Amino acid sequence: MSTINRNPTLQLTWPLGQVPLLALLMLGLIIGLAEGMARTETVQAQLPPPTLGSGHTMFDTKVALLEAFVEKEGPVDCIFLGASVTNAGIDPEIFEQVYQNRTGQELKCFNFGIKGLMMYGTAAVAQMLVETYQPRLLILSTLPGLEQEPRQAEQLVLDSPWLQYKLGQPRFDGWLLEHSVAYRYWLHGRIWLEQPPSSSAGSPNFNMVYHPNGYSHFQKNRKMVNINHPPDPIEEAELFEYYADFEISEGHLAALERILQLQSEQMTVVIAEVPVHPTFFRFFPRGQADYERILAVTRQYADHYEVLFLTTPKLNLIPNRGWRNRNHLNQKGAKIFSRWLGQEIGQAVNQGRLPDPGKTVSSK
Repeated sequence: MSTINRNPTLQLTWPLGQVPLLALLMLGLIIGLAEGMARTETVQAQLPPPTLGSGHTMFDTKVALLEAFVEKEGPVDCIFLGASVTNAGIDPEIFEQVYQNRTGQELKCFNFGIKGLMMYGTAAVAQMLVETYQPRLLILSTLPGLEQEPRQAEQLVLDSPWLQYKLGQPRFDGWLLEHSVAYRYWLHGRIWLEQPPSSSAGSPNFNMVYHPNGYSHFQKNRKMVNINHPPDPIEEAELFEYYADFEISEGHLAALERILQLQSEQMTVVIAEVPVHPTFFRFFPRGQADYERILAVTRQYADHYEVLFLTTPKLNLIPNRGWRNRNHLNQKGAKIFSRWLGQEIGQAVNQGRLPDPGKTVSSK
């Protein structure tokens, strides 16, 4: 006689392959939620700028600021590009106001000056900015370099998988950094755990104040002691050593030429020299003559590519209260220089020497 199970239970078995599929769906949902949260202003306001894998915090910060700027303000019309002298020396808001007063046209400008970025890195970043954001005006302003190869901070930018991907190199990590904000934050956390912030060339400067338009400066402008006095060979030995065997680098000029070649009917290149204090020339073996030689060679290249080149050594633009050190402006100096630059660019547009970047340029 057979027994009857009085308490039957229902047993379900998943068809083969559905468990992995369900796991993938759950993983996709989690990733999607993380990505959505990472893109919200509320979350981003509570976190540091996400990394692009460069190891150069200022570069990562400027990219994040530029992306946010374009999303909020629309396409950017002009970009200032160069080293730390550009970063601290040009206030886009003041430039825009003066330019509008001169021409009657509005501009949306962004400062992409990066600490330690000389011509090698500037050329690569310029190509990325022009191809990605398509500004109508690119203003290059940086001190000349003598390096035969990129320096430490510059190499960090050049090695960024995101920048390499943007320049056409097939890299999966670069693709992921381009398309996933959540991955940028995850990578930032991993890098922070493995390599906590230090005083290296690419590490953050916690005294730096960033504006939405990319302009940044120190919270407190340190007054330069005896800036009118000649540099001290002991206290400023690093700069004396740096310029001791100064020669204009062929690599520097080749990189400059790559930037000038970006000029087209749709985009104008301008070179604008950020002022340096007269005592800065003392670091060069032949003094101001060396610096004037740099300007002369730069002008030859600018003339060849029909690029406007604005220089400042003979103008005495910046008073003593406008300097942070011998080759960097403070906020007061940046205001003066930005106003002058807006006047010069506006006048060039009014005179027909430059196309108006505030107007649509038709291509042939």
